[in-house]
Formats: sequence, C-alpha cells, structure tokens
Amino acid sequence: MKQPLQCRLIIQDARRKNLSAVALLDPSPKQITIRKASVGGLKNKENMNSNDTQRKQKSSQNTNTEDIRKQISQLIKKTAQSQRTKLKKIDIGCQEQIEINDQKEGIFDEMTLRLLYQKELEYKIHPQFFEHQCHISPLMRSILYDWISEVCKEFTLKRETFHLCIHNLDRYMSKVSVTKSELQLCGLASLLIACKIEEIYPPKVNDFSSASNYGFTEQQILDKEQQILTELKWMINPPTLYLWSSWYLSQWDIYYPQANLQIKQPTQSSYTLFRHFMNFLDCVVLDIKLYQFTNREIVSSLLYLVLLKQYCGCTYQRIVENKVQEKDVLDFQRIYKPFVELVFGFQFSQLSRCIRYLTKFLILDIVVDQPGTTKVVAEKELVEVYEYFLSIQTHNPAGLQLIRK
Repeated sequence: MKQPLQCRLIIQDARRKNLSAVALLDPSPKQITIRKASVGGLKNKENMNSNDTQRKQKSSQNTNTEDIRKQISQLIKKTAQSQRTKLKKIDIGCQEQIEINDQKEGIFDEMTLRLLYQKELEYKIHPQFFEHQCHISPLMRSILYDWISEVCKEFTLKRETFHLCIHNLDRYMSKVSVTKSELQLCGLASLLIACKIEEIYPPKVNDFSSASNYGFTEQQILDKEQQILTELKWMINPPTLYLWSSWYLSQWDIYYPQANLQIKQPTQSSYTLFRHFMNFLDCVVLDIKLYQFTNREIVSSLLYLVLLKQYCGCTYQRIVENKVQEKDVLDFQRIYKPFVELVFGFQFSQLSRCIRYLTKFLILDIVVDQPGTTKVVAEKELVEVYEYFLSIQTHNPAGLQLIRK
C-alpha cells in the first residue's frame, strides 16, 4: 500500500458485500488494515458443495433412507439407556434428587485422558510468550485471529481447525520473531496445517492464496508451512480449548440430565446455550492473557458462568455487576462443585481467579444464528448430523470490538 492508513480495522459484512475476509498488513509502523477480496474460489467451492449435495440427494433416493434413520435412532436410544443405567441418585443438598454420573463416561477412556493431560503439559504456552515480539502487537494478533475465524466460517471449516491454527501459531510466535509483513502469511500457513490435520476435504493452497487477495503466492504459503513445521518439530496436534470444551460439555449433559441445562442436545434451548458458550470461547482466544490459565480451567470456569446465568434465569449483566441472588448462586454451586471435583479434578475455589478473568467477557453481544451454509429440512436429519452441525466454526465480529476496548 502506497499511503499509510489509520490504525483501524476495515472489515465489511461478508454476507452483505459477498466478499471474503482478507487481511493485508500495512508496512507502515504500528498500522494494520484488513480488507476484502473477491471470493470466486469460495463461490466455486460452494457450487461444488451444492452439486455434491444434489448428487447425494439423488443417490439417497435409491437407498432405504428410512431404515438407516431408524437404525441410527435406535442406536441413540440404546446409548442413552446404557448411560442412564450407570447413573445413581444421590442427594446433593439442593432440596431435590438429581441423577449424577459417578464415572467418567464418554469418548475418552482413562488412558486417553492421561495421555491428553500429558500432552497438555508438553504443548503448554508460556503466559509471556509474546514479550519478545518487537514488530507486532497483541492487537494485531487479535485482528489476525478474528480474520482467521471469519475465513473458517467462509470455508465451512471446523471449530477444532480454528483452535488448532491458533494454538500452533502462538507456539510458533513464542519461538520466532514475526514481522508485520509476514504475520498474515504465518496465519495462512498455520491454518493450512490445521486443515490437513482436521478436515476431511481441506481447501487447496490456491484457496488460501485467493483468501489473501493473492497477496501471497502458493509457494510462499508452502515455504512458510515448512518453516512452522520445522520450528515446532512437527508437534502440531495439541489438546485444544475446543477439544476439552466438546468433551466436558458432553460430560455435563450426562452428569446433570435436566432439559433446561443441557448443552449438546438437538433442541433450541440447548443449541442456544452451546452458542453462548462458543461465542465467549472464540472471544477469549483473541485475548493474549488467556495463557495464564490452563485450557481446562478456562472451560470449567466459562461453563460455570454460562450455566449460572441459565440456572438463575438472570442476565449476564447482572452476573457482571454481582447482582445475582446469593441463594440462587449457592444452590447452583452445590450442583456444580461436585462436577468440577469429579470430572475436572479441581477444587471449585481454585477457579475463582479464572472466573473473575472471564466475567469481563460476559458483556459480549451474543450472535446465535444458524450457519448460513447449513440447511436442516427435518428434525430427524438434524439429530443425525447434529454433532457435525455443532462443530462448524462461526464468527462474531463483536468479539474483536470487545478486545479493542
């Protein structure tokens, strides 16, 4: 760019302008600009996806779809019944009998959990990892990650892909000094690595080049990818915030199977709670201070705040202002404390500092809309693909606005 621009974010609604998020870093000191570029590549991808969908719909007419759906429904019912048989009723002192699961049931067995705990230590990022960066600021990091979140939404990538990209790039920046001119390139290369790990059909390198308005060539992206992999010694699959979140949210649904506080069930109220949690989580990762806490501390504390609001029937603003009735808070803590000790392995008092840190994010403007690339035509179909439906990355521009304040 020939003329320096003001230090501000220039980003437009992709749906209104039909544009893809593109970040270009101004070489002028302390200035970063984000622009939009045409997304012909994205449109082609959408057309390909729509054609594939039509072909699948035609082929599905030749199969016995109803039998398949019945088998899946029966499997879900059997799984739910087997989980309920492992529950026992205990009195947790809140004047009602609650079904509590006394075992860690779910997709992770004990050996897997031990391995994940060990990997979490191996992949741990130092809280002051950014101090040696002389050319970029924490706000530039936040702008880049907000842009990556929007790109993930445009490409219909998974939440795990987004969080893998962020974690790996932060670890890379903890080891290497990055200039403004290559910050976006590092983001593209890290996103490419994450896609190859998590996505079944990752975008092509040319798609990433077009997302940057061809500010970087395919070869530049591939070269930077190799540099990141070499610097990280190919340790590129950490237990991310989303991985822990997805598992612990499932554990909560088993632990406390009350409809009004379920989070990962195919109902409107449950989906709303899930999106509230993810809106806050996506905003938290934009803040460089999150690494003063472990992933599991953040997940458990954020889950407490979201559920507290739902349990008390109040607003997040009342929680921020500490105006929630003490009786309601104590009643919910009697429910949540055993869960924290049983599943997370923490004492609830250990989370007080993290809860105070996360409370400031509760003023975020929540966006709960169905991802534009998904269309659900029947409730049965939603149940069958619900886990995938939840896994699609969404974007809330209010997150960056909050970080700027």
